[in-house]
Amino acid sequence: MTLGFGSMGVGLLAGVFSTLSPCVLPILPLVLAGAAAAHRFGAVALAAGLALSFTAVGLFVATIGFSLGFDGEFFRVASAVVLAGIGAVLLSGAAQERFSV
Repeated sequence: MTLGFGSMGVGLLAGVFSTLSPCVLPILPLVLAGAAAAHRFGAVALAAGLALSFTAVGLFVATIGFSLGFDGEFFRVASAVVLAGIGAVLLSGAAQERFSV
């Protein structure tokens, strides 16, 4: 499947809007301030790193994962299980101590 420039533009806008969602917005100034305090181009490096990591994971899932026979539903279920596990760990102080380094 090939995507045209219009589809890529809509994908970019969706990513920008998801970054500006209400659950991410309160954390954004803290992260950007920390990056900007570390280096003059820290915020740019942070944005580039996020874009690169999301692209790498997306390409991995789209190429390697699907060539191994995994479909999108597998990744959704696996992600939900990992997220629920992390949430369960965060609910318990003893579990947090056990999983911390």
